[in-house]
Parts: sequence; C-alpha cells; structure tokens
Amino acid sequence: MKATVEKLENNRVALHIEVDKERLEAEMGKAYRRLVGKYNIPGFRRGRAPRNIFERYIGRPVLLEDAIEHMFPEVYREAVEETGIQPIDQPDINLESIGEDQLKLKVSVEVYPEVKLGEYTGIPVERTITKVTDEDVENVLIQMQNEHAQLETAPHEQVQKGDFVTLDYEGLIDGQAFPGGAAKNYLAEIGSGRLLPEFEEQLLGAKVDEERTVEVTFPEDYKPDSLAGKKATFNVKVLNIQVKRLPALEDDFAKDVGNYENLEALRRTIRENLENSARQEAEARMRQALIDEAVRRSETTAPDSLVRRETDRRLLQVARVFYYQGLNPQQLLEEDSEEAKAWRESLKPDAVKAVLEQLVLDAIGRQEGIDVTADEVDAEIERRASGDNVNAEEVRKRYAEADAKENLRLAMRLDKVIDFLVEKAIITEKTVERPAGSDASAAESKAESDDKGL
Repeated sequence: MKATVEKLENNRVALHIEVDKERLEAEMGKAYRRLVGKYNIPGFRRGRAPRNIFERYIGRPVLLEDAIEHMFPEVYREAVEETGIQPIDQPDINLESIGEDQLKLKVSVEVYPEVKLGEYTGIPVERTITKVTDEDVENVLIQMQNEHAQLETAPHEQVQKGDFVTLDYEGLIDGQAFPGGAAKNYLAEIGSGRLLPEFEEQLLGAKVDEERTVEVTFPEDYKPDSLAGKKATFNVKVLNIQVKRLPALEDDFAKDVGNYENLEALRRTIRENLENSARQEAEARMRQALIDEAVRRSETTAPDSLVRRETDRRLLQVARVFYYQGLNPQQLLEEDSEEAKAWRESLKPDAVKAVLEQLVLDAIGRQEGIDVTADEVDAEIERRASGDNVNAEEVRKRYAEADAKENLRLAMRLDKVIDFLVEKAIITEKTVERPAGSDASAAESKAESDDKGL
C-alpha cells in the first residue's frame, strides 16, 4: 500500500491510497467467502459455487464493494500512520480507479490545522488575590442563615414582596409554547430577581389557587437570543404562599450547622475557607490569563467540525440545567428547532475560544514532549475513587470504557501543559481590595468546610 497527501481548503486533505494487486486479490477472496453463502446460484448448492461463476453471476462490482468496505478501516489506519495526518472527522471515500494491478482510492478528511506557536515561555502574568473582609464573612453567615431558614405558611392571604410562592405556569409567544416557558411547582422568591421583574410585579396581591394572566416583554439582551425583545403571555396559578423564618445568629446556630463551639469559631472557619477560595480563584484567573496570552501569540484556525462538537457539548449542558430546574429541554435537543439554532449561535463564540485554546495547548504539549502515562491515568482514577462521599466502584466502572479513560488522559495532559506554562511564567503576586459594591464570589458558594459539613 502507498499513500500520498494532497492539501485542500478549509483544513481538509485528500489521501490518495494505492492498494496493490496481491492485497486486493486477497480481499476479493475474503469477500467471495463472505458472500457466496448468501446467494442461490443455479446449478450449485448454496455456498458451493466456484468464485469465477459466482463473480460472473452477481457481478464483480458487488465483490469489490464488499472488499473495500471490509479492508478500508485497516488501509485507512495505515495511510494515516504513513502520512502523519491528524484526522478530526469521518472520512469521505471515493473510488478513483481500479485496474489489473491496483486499486486507487481518494479519501478526503478534515484534519487538525497547523498551529504556529508564538513565544509561550516567560509570559508575564499577575496572580491577584482579593482580600477577604469582615463584610465578606458576614455575607456568608447571612447566606447560611437564609439557607437554614424554615418556610412556613404566610400569615397573610395575598402575595407580598419577599414571599416564597409556589407556582404552575405556562408561557406562549404568538400562541406557541417555547423551551423554558413552562414549569410545575416552581418555588419563586418574589423580589429576588430570579424571575423577570414584570412577572413578579403582576403576582403581587394574588391569592392561593388564584389564576392570573401575566404579560411580559423579554429584555433585548435576554438569552437565548430567540426570546430577546419578544412579548410572552403566561397563564399562572398560585399554589402556595410562604414566608421565611430565620434562625437567630447565636452560638446554638453555629452548633446546629456544623457542631462549632460558638459563633466566633464558625466565623473563623468561614474566613479560612474564603481565603482559600480567594487563592484558588486567583490561581484560576492567572492560569486562564496565561492560556489567553499563549493563544494570542499563536496563529491557527478553529475547524468547523471541532467548533460544532464543542457547541453541541455546551448545548447539552444547557439542556441538563433546564432539566434540573424543572424545565422542558426538548426543543433544545431537536437539531432543527429554532430554539436550538438560537442557543447554538449564542454558544458558538465561547466554543471557538475553547477549540483554539485546546489546539494551542496541544501544540505546546507536542513541542515540549508533555504526555500522561497509563499509570498516571490509573492513579488519578484511584484518587477519584477514594474521595469522600463517592462510590468507588461506580467511579472505576465509569472509567472502564476506553473512551472515558482517553478523555481523562487528554484532560490531564492539558493540565500538565498549563502547569508547564505556569512554571515558565514570570509571575507577580499582589493582594487587592474588593471593588466597592461587589460580593465575594466565594461567599456565594457558602465557603463550605470539608470536615464540618457547612
């Protein structure tokens, strides 16, 4: 077998593959043995017809088609190895010619683009750690207080601001349902901003079992874009009205939420966790800044097939969020739905960015000989299996599949490449005050303690 490469446009190449007479004849013989038992040839018992008669009866093209179909995976693999191309999509196969001495195939396929790396070592970068304040600690404490509050039936009959209202609702745009426009037993805090302000305002004064028609206009910057600026009509039924009863912030509260000695001990742990989170966030921002700069200094393109895959992966994540929020993600999963198209369009820029990052990091990894061994992958699987609150056997089973293990290896390799960039970077570290009016992002996650169960 011999293979040559012809460069085409848009990151595509054509492989011209020549299969010699001996190999082709051997494959035709295998095709004959596979097919002869499937045909009734006059004058012969099934499966007993000689090849020359069988071939004359069914036609040589039938044998040739079967032979090519069965030999192609191996021939293609050999051609890829011989030419060194890196395919990223399924190949298109065409028969160029067949003669007495050889078979010629033309295989076109999309390949990874060339990456021209810029200077990726010695990148100057800042590790900026945000200072944790007493106010940050109190914000977390208040958040915990709210999360441990009890909901009880409201003493008043009509919906007021601050109430927790359980709703059934169904929305229509131009008389048609839309994804995310309907929910059952949806718990909303009136005034929290989780729903559109217009929606919440029109529920004020409603009573239990009351049904209302709510009309809203989605903001011009609303996501997905397919809903932006559109008017919708919702049929809403109020199922329940509740109010929140907050526990007192005292020593007993600290003991209840994590068996702390007193409230001050809880505050100390919150501060420690916030400081750890601030350091982790600073590290994550710095690593992303290094990736962004390495990409900026490099030259490459994002292949359509990779962008499409990454966009679809992100769309699936959106659909999962819809599902866990009690919303119907069906139209997001329908390939040609307007909703899916709108979401794909809005997700595409970030998908392109992610693909470019992966291409550049992969190229750096190849340039520096960075890889992950099978033993390292197995060790990481065991580390995950030994974690707290995980089922070790389920974790091992999840990574038993070759694809899952390979995906883990690739992710670990990218992390190694980023570690390399950090090691070679020129890092300046500084601590800054949090901008006035902004909340600690770490506070929003409660700064949970690993051992206290916060």
